[in-house]
Amino acid sequence: MEEGAGGRRDRLVHYLPLADEDLSFAYAMTRERWRKTQAEKYLDFLIQSCQEIADGAVQGHKLDGNPLISMSVARFSSKRMSHGHRLFYREVEGGIEIVRILHTAMDWRDENI
Repeated sequence: MEEGAGGRRDRLVHYLPLADEDLSFAYAMTRERWRKTQAEKYLDFLIQSCQEIADGAVQGHKLDGNPLISMSVARFSSKRMSHGHRLFYREVEGGIEIVRILHTAMDWRDENI
């Protein structure tokens, strides 16, 4: 395994079932509003953001009340939109496990993370 700027590279990203559902929902909502091409770009952006966390290029912060879970915010900006998703994850051997991916407009505290 090569070392990246954050000290780790090509670590695995595992998505829990709710995180998979969150990705599907983000894709569907983006496609409904902005069409297929933008939805695919945004999905790729979210997946790349998760990989950057795993590789150590981006670091989140631990959640109060659940020190095993960290959160990072991925913000996507283009000429037509600027929004983001909170990426909830925990460190596991060889990578990270994505717990949830929730839009920044959502009150994540209601999601039992």
